[in-house]
Amino acid sequence: MVVHACVYTLKLLPASVTCSQILLVPRLQSLPRLPGYTVESISEFPAAFEAMRFYRFEGTICNHTTACKYTQSARYHCPVDGCQGNIRNSFIRFPVAGVSEAKTVRSDFTCPHCGATLEEAVNCRVLADKVVAGLVPAAAFAPGVGSRRFQAISVYLRDELVEKVRLGGAYTVLGLPVYEHQGNHVTLAVEVHNLGRKLQKF
Repeated sequence: MVVHACVYTLKLLPASVTCSQILLVPRLQSLPRLPGYTVESISEFPAAFEAMRFYRFEGTICNHTTACKYTQSARYHCPVDGCQGNIRNSFIRFPVAGVSEAKTVRSDFTCPHCGATLEEAVNCRVLADKVVAGLVPAAAFAPGVGSRRFQAISVYLRDELVEKVRLGGAYTVLGLPVYEHQGNHVTLAVEVHNLGRKLQKF
């Protein structure tokens, strides 16, 4: 509401833009350099049942996929004439960290005003870029590592962060751990909230 009021007052967007159409994504620039916030390997991430919060992780990009599209936002409306949910831009869905696209875009949402099944305005769906990259811990390149084994961790990069990543680049990543359940197996990845390039020292 505050952002919408500022945008409306300063006339930064047309007056027809509603509060639900504005998506604000503040990005963290740093985290406290405390042991609880910094992890150096996959094994140091907390168990899936513990509280989720941001972590700091340093490493080098060893691989990444080509950019593919994901649904950045989708608009729904109530099909019942006269219902408050029938007003344009009443229901806009967007993904949050750790939630799959199948949960963001579904066909079983109901109107909170009348209970009717919401309909998606497919032509209003907004797509954006997404990349999955492998990040090798910085400790793997430290002198004297010996015979220790290191495993790359998968990181998800979205939107403008896709343009920042380069193969072989060393980065400091701030992100949330994402736990994906596949049967009896649980895989860990990091949803990148922000990242910064590091100078490599050999």
